[in-house]
Amino acid sequence: MNTQYNFSAAGYLSVLLLLFVFAASCSQDIAGTSDNSIQSTAVTSTANAEGVTTCAAGFFSPDGLSPCVPAPKGTFVAESGATEATPCPMGRYQDELGQTSCKLAPAGSYVDQAGSEQAIQCPAGTFQNLEGQTSCNEAPAGSFVADAGAAQAEECPAGRYQPETGQVSCIDAPEGSFVGVTGAAEAALCPIGTFSDVTGASACTTCDAGFTTTGPGATFCVLEVNNPTTKDDCKKGKWEDFDFKNQGQCIRFVNTGKDSR
Repeated sequence: MNTQYNFSAAGYLSVLLLLFVFAASCSQDIAGTSDNSIQSTAVTSTANAEGVTTCAAGFFSPDGLSPCVPAPKGTFVAESGATEATPCPMGRYQDELGQTSCKLAPAGSYVDQAGSEQAIQCPAGTFQNLEGQTSCNEAPAGSFVADAGAAQAEECPAGRYQPETGQVSCIDAPEGSFVGVTGAAEAALCPIGTFSDVTGASACTTCDAGFTTTGPGATFCVLEVNNPTTKDDCKKGKWEDFDFKNQGQCIRFVNTGKDSR
């Protein structure tokens, strides 16, 4: 059985109108959805671009995120995202803001407290030849350090000596003595037959022919007389040959040069 549909011209127009309205509605919905999606994506991108960032090394904040502040002097921040700054350890210091590490105390200085903003110069009489130290060394005997901030001690020159440590100068050899080497901790007496009548001598002067000294440490020469030179010269009554009162005086002269005659 064949079914036949008869449409009038008005019917065709009605169908076409319905199709056009439906198509227009779908197009508007699709377009609206697309615009909203693009708009949403744009908002997310902006938030990322203007959002919170991690603190860089050298900076910190309570949560490690912006806004951040630079590490104060005396401290450092080694890594990003830090929530606090770390004080410089002893032997190191930091005199700038926002740093990622601390500086070693240079030779001639020291840092004895954590969180220091600067190194301290070694005082006169002391020195430090290494970097990153927490104290200084006293100048050893036979040397001196005249100024602050020294990296090494200086030996006493010939003619001068220093028996103590941590000193800022050396001592002149007194009259009757000498210092013939550098770095001496003591002076030596002029031997018999020599003398020194000045301070700071590096050698003693030999007496002229026919003259000698009465013992070591002399400051002048005397006309040569017969004097004992060994203890044996004083024994068995020989001390009388040298006009000493007893053997003890004679031996004392040989040992010290002190003449009690």
